[in-house]
Amino acid sequence: MIDALPGGLIGLRDRALLLVGFAGAFQPSKLAATQVEHFAQTRHTGV
Repeated sequence: MIDALPGGLIGLRDRALLLVGFAGAFQPSKLAATQVEHFAQTRHTGV
């Protein structure tokens, strides 16, 4: 499903929503209510 998404910003947004929703096992209503402020930007240490 991820590979079938279009390129560009819309595809990137949709890809992120699907992966976050899957990884967090969110219900669709919780994922739809998610806002940018709910996320924090962090640096990956490569562990």
